[in-house]
Amino acid sequence: MSPGDLPDDEYDYAHWQFRHVIMWLEKYIEVVNYFPDWPQRKQLDNSSIKRKDVNDPQKIERTFPTMLGFLRLLVYNPPWLLTELKEEFYKWINATGITAENCPARLRCYLVGIHEILEGETEKFDKERKNRKRELHPNSPEYAEKVNEGFNAINEILESGEADKIKENEKGRFNGDTQQGREAFQQIANSISNDEYQTFHFFPQMTSEEREEYKRKKGKNNVDPILHSWKTNSIKEINQTLNQKPKITNNDLS
Repeated sequence: MSPGDLPDDEYDYAHWQFRHVIMWLEKYIEVVNYFPDWPQRKQLDNSSIKRKDVNDPQKIERTFPTMLGFLRLLVYNPPWLLTELKEEFYKWINATGITAENCPARLRCYLVGIHEILEGETEKFDKERKNRKRELHPNSPEYAEKVNEGFNAINEILESGEADKIKENEKGRFNGDTQQGREAFQQIANSISNDEYQTFHFFPQMTSEEREEYKRKKGKNNVDPILHSWKTNSIKEINQTLNQKPKITNNDLS
C-alpha cells in the first residue's frame, strides 16, 4: 500500500511506469546482444512491445533513450517514492546478475544515467534531449504522427489493464536483494570515470551548426508536438468518458 500522501492509483501507476522503462531496458539489452544468456536473466515479459523496428540494433539505440523520458516524469513524485523505485532498480540489477565485471561500457553509462534520474538529477538527460539530432523535424506532419503513435501505444497498454497487475500481483516487485544490488551498482558506477560518463550521450547530439539550422527551421510560431499530442489525447479521453454508456452523473464528474 502507498503512504497516505499519494493516492493508491498514482502509486501503482508510478511503479508500472518504472517497470515499463525497465522492460524497454531489457529489450535494448536483448537486441544489442550484450549477454548471450539474457533470456534466462531478464525479469519481464516484453511481448507487449509491438514496434516493427524494435529488433533493429541501430534503431533501438534511438528508441530506448526516448523511453527514458517516461522515467524522467517520475521525478515529480514524492522523494520517498523515488527511493522505493531506486530500491527496485537495485533488486533488478541483483536479479539479472549484472556486475562491474560483465557489464559492457555503454550499458554501464545507461545504468548510471537511470540511477541519476531516479535521484532527481536530470540536468544531463534534459540538456541532451533538448540538443538531440532528429530524424524528423518537430514541425513536420511525420514527426507529429510518430509522437501520436507513441502515445497511442501507451494508451493501448493502459486500456489492456496491464498497469493494474501491479496492484493485484505481488510479482510486480523484483525478487533480487536490495543491498547486494546496491553494492553491485556502486561497483559499476565506480568502474567508469566522470570523463567517460560525460562523453557518453543518451541521444546523438547536434553540432553547433546543426543547432543553428534547427533553430532557423523551427521558427517563432512552432507548436511543441509532444504538448500537442498530450492535449489531443486528453481531449480524446474526455470525449470518450462523456459519451460512455450509461451516461456519467455530476457526482462522477466531480
